Amino acid sequence: MHRVLKPGRYAVLVVGDSIYNGTLYKGAESLSKVADDVGLETLSIIERQIHNTRRSFITAGRRATTEKLLVLQKPPEKVRVWLQAPPYKLWPYEAILRKREIESVLGVKVVGKDEQSYSLTIDPYIMSEARRLVFTHGVSRSVFDVEPTWQAIIENGFGSQPSARKDPKYVTHGLHPYKGKFYPQLAKGLMNLCGLKPGTRLLDPFCGSGTTLLEGYLNGHRTYGCDMHPLAAKIAKAKTGVLEINPDVVRETVGTLVKRIDQAPSRFSDERDEFREECVEEIEKWFPLPVVRKLNWLLRSIRSVSDGVLRDFLEVVLSSIIRDVSQQDPNDLRIRRRKRPIEDANVLGLFLKALDTQYRRIDRFWSVRGYSFTKFQPTRVLEGDSRQWKTFDMLGIEESNIDMILTSPPYATALPYIDTDRLSLLVLFGIDASGRRPLEQNLVGSREIITGERKRLEKRLTEHDASALPKKLHGYLLDLYKRVSKANVGFRRENMPALLFRFVLDMESILRNCYRALRPGGDAMVVIGDNRMRVGHDYERIATTDFVQEIAIASDFKMVERMDISVTTENLVHMKNAITENVVLWLCKPTR
Repeated sequence: MHRVLKPGRYAVLVVGDSIYNGTLYKGAESLSKVADDVGLETLSIIERQIHNTRRSFITAGRRATTEKLLVLQKPPEKVRVWLQAPPYKLWPYEAILRKREIESVLGVKVVGKDEQSYSLTIDPYIMSEARRLVFTHGVSRSVFDVEPTWQAIIENGFGSQPSARKDPKYVTHGLHPYKGKFYPQLAKGLMNLCGLKPGTRLLDPFCGSGTTLLEGYLNGHRTYGCDMHPLAAKIAKAKTGVLEINPDVVRETVGTLVKRIDQAPSRFSDERDEFREECVEEIEKWFPLPVVRKLNWLLRSIRSVSDGVLRDFLEVVLSSIIRDVSQQDPNDLRIRRRKRPIEDANVLGLFLKALDTQYRRIDRFWSVRGYSFTKFQPTRVLEGDSRQWKTFDMLGIEESNIDMILTSPPYATALPYIDTDRLSLLVLFGIDASGRRPLEQNLVGSREIITGERKRLEKRLTEHDASALPKKLHGYLLDLYKRVSKANVGFRRENMPALLFRFVLDMESILRNCYRALRPGGDAMVVIGDNRMRVGHDYERIATTDFVQEIAIASDFKMVERMDISVTTENLVHMKNAITENVVLWLCKPTR
């Protein structure tokens, strides 16, 4: 049989058990051992019932009620393939990650240093697995026959010259700017490094604008995410939700809205009916009156032609241009007015340009989605607090049923999320300054704190009510509090020990919930970085990464690896506290 079978082909044998001298002999199992000796691989042994009236004419055969199917395969001949790198230059850590994800996904050892094209000898039936790679864009058996990976297809499509620059905005990743997010290629690379198979459950307890969720969706995972920031949750819902809507419905709705905008009046009314009454005064403070009229008209148009996820999508597109048509200095994350106020802005033109960009990206995805290597799975997104288990429960997450957690938590006191997005919250959600204040204070990693809470936290810290924290971490926070108390500092730095203590307590609650949700043996990847603060005359590192690592270990996670990765910074004001290096904490839940 081994001699006549072609490599990679199968043989199915129907085998029964027998009894001799009172001893049961399992025929399928015995033949499996023989097949192994001659070089045939046993794929499965399937037992099935024999029909009551269609049994053998042989007496012994009529006594049998079951038989087994022995499925064998002659191992295929290995093939030589070349894995081609993306057309853009990889960062050093990406080159390392590329090599490691190849080994994880294909199960083969990669020999050699960073190369443009790795040459491997593999079994042919795992060639299709190479399509899952992110830092590999081509798989070939010859220089004339290159098959693009799924990542290459969704980044570049077909029939176009591949970009020499990495695109972090493919599909709907570029729907809306969001500070502090990590880029999609890294998210997918980490999923591959963990060997995450399509169809498994992926959770992001700090989903932000949905980078992890969209990457999980694009690669066949069942994804769950939550965030306390209302705009972030809305963006995340829109990113994945619009891809699930019938393309004809999206085309018709977008077409109707564009036609309405093309026929917009030359003079807009003074109506403010799309804004909450208590927000109008603040809106008029931050937008020129002509812009206020246009925003009101555009919001009414969006809401009259759409609902549900499609309305979320269109409102998020509008949100993406809000700062550009306001008096806010677009280069400053904090609340700061332009040096030269604007008197008007081309709201409709900017909106149409942003909508056209996003629609083209979605349309390109629709044209290639049939080339995906897997089936797309649903995504669940919730505006909620991951410190509370009820949020996980509302997402439909049960204990120990999440396969992987991939997240990038807020960096302790580093970014003013609410200040940055306050105009969108004001215009779209009707959340004015009084409503934003408690929202900002309640966010994990916030730098806002009221005096009463600060004193309460300082009391807990100094009276050793934080003894449940790792000893080293508690000691650092206590020492920082003593040094700041003696230094002549402003209120921002005076608040820092209490803010860090609150961040640590919040992360402890969240990590314990994550541990509860993760299945035994499941992985948790946490992308996080350090920032710094000034105490006295010198700056010192705020070791956020060390904080989270110690809390995770104290929450019973096992440390697998700590990977250093680098990021870039944008040209923004007040970057002296910026994070220039990131770390991936690779954790796992022990199987015990």
